[in-house]
Amino acid sequence: MALIDGRTDDLAEVARAARAWHDGASLDDICRAAPFVHLTGRLEVPDGDPARLTESE
Repeated sequence: MALIDGRTDDLAEVARAARAWHDGASLDDICRAAPFVHLTGRLEVPDGDPARLTESE
């Protein structure tokens, strides 16, 4: 279940995205660290309500 996706030929960008993910960065922070990354929109609800998270799937 992908939460982010993207394409780049720059392996340094891939490494930055992977490191941010590994370090527990938020999805928004990962996008800032690696501009090629795009959020898929999965499991994103504004209030984090578990019922709405389930509904988003």
